[in-house]
Amino acid sequence: MWRVSLLCLVLLIAVPAGRGSGAQAGLDAVIAVDTSGSMKRTDPRNLKVQAPRIFISLLEGGNSVAIVAFDSEVRVLAGLSDVSKERNRLLRSLKGISSTGAHTDIYGAIVASYRILRGSRKESRIIVLMTDGRMDLGDPGTEKTLLRRMFNEVLPELTEAGIRIYTIAFGRGADSELLKEIALKTGGFFYFIDSDDDLHIPFTDIYSKVMAPDSLPVRDERFYVDGAVEELTLVMTKGTSLTEVSLESPEGVTYTYSRHPGGVRWYRARTHEVVTIKRPPRGTWFIRYSAGRGSRAFIITGLNLMTTFDRYLIPEGREERVEVWLQQQGEALAETSLLLEGVVFSAEVDGPAGEGMAVELRDDGFGADRIAGDGVYTGLLGGGPPGEYIVRFTAKGKTFEREKSYTFAVVDAPVRGGPAGVGEEVVVSAADGQEGVSWRRVILRFAAVNAGFALLVSMVLLYRRWKVDRG
Repeated sequence: MWRVSLLCLVLLIAVPAGRGSGAQAGLDAVIAVDTSGSMKRTDPRNLKVQAPRIFISLLEGGNSVAIVAFDSEVRVLAGLSDVSKERNRLLRSLKGISSTGAHTDIYGAIVASYRILRGSRKESRIIVLMTDGRMDLGDPGTEKTLLRRMFNEVLPELTEAGIRIYTIAFGRGADSELLKEIALKTGGFFYFIDSDDDLHIPFTDIYSKVMAPDSLPVRDERFYVDGAVEELTLVMTKGTSLTEVSLESPEGVTYTYSRHPGGVRWYRARTHEVVTIKRPPRGTWFIRYSAGRGSRAFIITGLNLMTTFDRYLIPEGREERVEVWLQQQGEALAETSLLLEGVVFSAEVDGPAGEGMAVELRDDGFGADRIAGDGVYTGLLGGGPPGEYIVRFTAKGKTFEREKSYTFAVVDAPVRGGPAGVGEEVVVSAADGQEGVSWRRVILRFAAVNAGFALLVSMVLLYRRWKVDRG
C-alpha cells in the first residue's frame, strides 16, 4: 500500500500543471471581420478583404489561421488551417466576405473565435477583431446583457487561457472605447484606422508583435542583405492600386509582379505587395515606386537580434526594463565578439506627437544593467504621457544590420503586464499609480507552497514506515 501512495506522491510532484506543459510551437489565430452594411460606407473598396491577406502571406508553416465573418450572425468561413498547406484556400475564403448584414454582434464574434481556439495547444493564440461599428443587435437590453457577460465571464476566461485580442477600430463610427477595453483586458493591442489605405498596417504590426521576426532597416527605400540572411519577405506599400512596385537586386536585376525569378512568391493587393525570396543575393537592394512609408523587410536568419520587450501596454509614470542582445545559431554573442565585429546597439522611440527620442542602452553593470560586459544591453522604456509609441531596436556591425520594431501604448488605466500567464500580474491604482501584487496569485502560490511541504512530510513519514516494516 505504501508503494502505491509513494508513487502517487511522486507523480503529483513530477507532473507539471497548466497548459504550458504540452504547448506546441507556433501560432493559432482567428481573424474576425465585420460584414455589416455600414462597412460599405467606411470601406467602399472592400479592403477589409485584402488587409488580412498580408498577415496570412507573412506566416510560415506551423502557424494556423481561421476566418470568421460577423454581422447579425457569425459565420466561420474557414476553420483553423496551416498556412503552408492551406494558404490559397484561406485567401479564397476571404472573397466570401461582403457588407450586407443589418447589425454588429461583437459578442458573438468573440465567443465564436474563442470556441475555435479553446482546443488549441499552440504557444501563441490570438483573435484579430476588425469592425467599423459598435455592439448593435437592435435591442439595447440584450446588448447590455451580452456586454456585461463578455466583460465578467468571456474576457476573463480568454485572459486565463492566454488568448489575446487585437482590435482594429475602422473609421470614426467605431466604438473605440469598447474595442480599446477589450484589447486591454486580454493583454492585446488596440488600433484606430481612419483610412482604408492604412488597413494593412495593423496586420503588419500584429505579425511583428506575435512572431517577433528579425528585420533589416529600410532607409530611403533601400536595405542591405548580408550573408547570414536565409530568406527575405518584403512588405512594400503602394501609392495607388495602379502603381507598379519593383525591386532592384544588388546585381541590377529588376523584379516585378509579372517578371521575377522562379521560386519567388509575390502577392499583390491594392495598397501593398508582399514578396518572399529564398537565399536573396547579398548586397544593397532598392525598392522602386513605392509609397515611401511603411515598407518592412522581414528575414529568416541565423544571426538574430533578441529582446525581452513584450509589454504592449505600459502604465503612465512607469518605466519598463528591456534587454537586447545578438544571438548566432541559438548562442548569445559575447562582448568580445561584439567588439571584434564593431557592433553598436541603439534604441529609438517615436512619441505620440511624432517626436523622436533615443533610449540609453548600457552594458556596464550600472543602472538597470545587471552584469557588465556580458553582451546584453539594458535600457528603460516608458515614462511618457499616454499615447501610442513606436520603439526600434537596432544592432549594426561592420557587415550587417538587424532591427526589431514594436508599437506600444502608455495608458492611464490598470493593465496586465507581459504575456498572459507569464510573470507577475500587476495591478495599478488609478489614484496613486502604486503597484500591488494580485492577491489571487499570492493565495495560489501560498497554497502551492503548503501543498509541496505537505507532500514532502508525507514522503518522509512513508519512508520511515517502510524502514519499520522491513526491520
